[in-house]
Amino acid sequence: MRKHLLALLLISVFVQAQTRSNDYSDVNVTIYWGEGCPFCGEALKHVETLKNKYSGINVGTYEVYHNESNQNRFLEQAGKLNVSQPGVPFTLYCDTYLQGFNFESAQLMQARIENHCQKKNKKTPIKMPFLGKINPRGLSLPTLTILIAAVDGFNPCAMWMLCFLLALLVASRDRKKMIIIGSAFILSSAAAYYLYMLAWLKVFQLIGFITFTRTIVGLMVFIYGAVKMIGAVTEDEQIIRIPESLRKRVYSQMRDVTRAVTWPAAILGAVILAFTVNLVELLCTAGFPALYTKILEENSLAPPVYHAYLLLYNIVYMWDDVAVFVLAVLTLSSKKMQKVDGRFMNFVAGAVLMLFGFLFISNPQLLVIH
Repeated sequence: MRKHLLALLLISVFVQAQTRSNDYSDVNVTIYWGEGCPFCGEALKHVETLKNKYSGINVGTYEVYHNESNQNRFLEQAGKLNVSQPGVPFTLYCDTYLQGFNFESAQLMQARIENHCQKKNKKTPIKMPFLGKINPRGLSLPTLTILIAAVDGFNPCAMWMLCFLLALLVASRDRKKMIIIGSAFILSSAAAYYLYMLAWLKVFQLIGFITFTRTIVGLMVFIYGAVKMIGAVTEDEQIIRIPESLRKRVYSQMRDVTRAVTWPAAILGAVILAFTVNLVELLCTAGFPALYTKILEENSLAPPVYHAYLLLYNIVYMWDDVAVFVLAVLTLSSKKMQKVDGRFMNFVAGAVLMLFGFLFISNPQLLVIH
């Protein structure tokens, strides 16, 4: 009964706020185009994508090559904007215009429309119960990446696994073995987590045009965070944990890796072990990858930039594992993780997830940090 009351209390505290409307009826986009124009087709496709993604957006399209009335309208608009050599495609939006079409300008257009054409919203925080004013837009995207990845890195499921492997390696008293097997395990874990996050990103890119995707992700992240906090407060170890049967299999696999006779077998075993561990940890780690990759998708970045941010995230995510590993190699000792440590990590992680889940539901524009 206590757990149910606590769950209701947490949800009622964090969900109390006015939800900002996702209606974009205050946004107007007008595009002048010409039949046979090579870039007009791309511009029209982009505007259609924006229309599907942002509910209520007002779009007007005017063909100017074969319609004298539209052509006169276009020249009049261009004259008001002091455009000396107007050409198509020519897109009017948010009290500005885009002549021609390229990737960077298209992304800037989307970012402005995402913010309802209001520059002032970039610095407008929202008020959260107990936490005061919160404004992620006061942070740069790299800073937000580092902060979320750092909190994600303190994952008790992953830390327990690493500590157990290091304990087995320390028992061998072989520093060279620790370095080789430990390094292979940590690098492979980072690669596995990178691929896992990339998969999340691809999913959101495929379904990003669905307007209620944000609400679904927000609810999922919020509830996941609430469950983590409930487990930490009530000391219930059965909430979001690796099943005991899977944990025993992984422990057995770890022992096999540390007993490998040849280096190739040991390294290959460590790589397979890392991917196995990341697979069985999915239940413990689902929240932050979904949260962060959705934030990336909302910011509409170039493909190489997505990968750069995922790489930065994973470097920061692994820093605590690297620190524990280096300390174990230098001292030939390992510290057993205590239950209170895991509870504290889960409490902090749950609070952060609930905060960002709340933002996705109440004010998702704050998470577009261009």
